[in-house]
Amino acid sequence: MLALRLVHLIESRSDLVAAKLLNLFLTEDKCSDLHKVPQEEIRDRTREICKNLSDWLTNKTEKEVEKRYMELGARRQAQGVRLSQVIWALDATREHIHDFLRAEGFMENTVELVGTMDLMGQLDRFFDLAIYYVAVGYEHAHEKQHEHGHKKGTLDIVASF
Repeated sequence: MLALRLVHLIESRSDLVAAKLLNLFLTEDKCSDLHKVPQEEIRDRTREICKNLSDWLTNKTEKEVEKRYMELGARRQAQGVRLSQVIWALDATREHIHDFLRAEGFMENTVELVGTMDLMGQLDRFFDLAIYYVAVGYEHAHEKQHEHGHKKGTLDIVASF
């Protein structure tokens, strides 16, 4: 029950959390490639995670996380964002939510502390899956791009004879 209240607190402040993360993404060198992505897209994506956190943590299956984050990995690869920076941004999102929970959470007694720690564990599992699948999607997109480029190059050589 406490975890659900904390999730709803994050969801109710999703615009604030997303704005802080967007500012971080625009100023941090570790994710400077995100400048290649429209700001609205980053803001909307961050807001989507925060605004629908309870859904991501309780209702979404691993298959749904896989689909969404493989698509995101492929999209970031196509946008020219380095994989290390995509992973850093996802991990920074996780850390920002953790910080929010520590600052805003209810940890006045053992039950509240355990509830907050349980939620942080659920967040970690979600973000671990998200990072894994974003990397898989990124790699698949890179391989497809490489295959396409290799085939095109071969055809260009043959066509020149």
